[in-house]
Amino acid sequence: MSDYKEYVNAVNKLFDCVNIMKKKWDSQDNLSHLANIEDYKQDVIDVSKKLKNGSNNKVEELGQ
Repeated sequence: MSDYKEYVNAVNKLFDCVNIMKKKWDSQDNLSHLANIEDYKQDVIDVSKKLKNGSNNKVEELGQ
């Protein structure tokens, strides 16, 4: 499996889990933490585009 496919599968699983947790948890603190995770969604999408285009940059740049 290509790096791009592995990355997309992992990201999809992560955000699927976040959505499930948002439905199950009613604590405002937990919902706030989940919202913080979702703040990175666009960054994740941008990195996936770079992987798809064959950019030489590594996935680690997401943390920068």
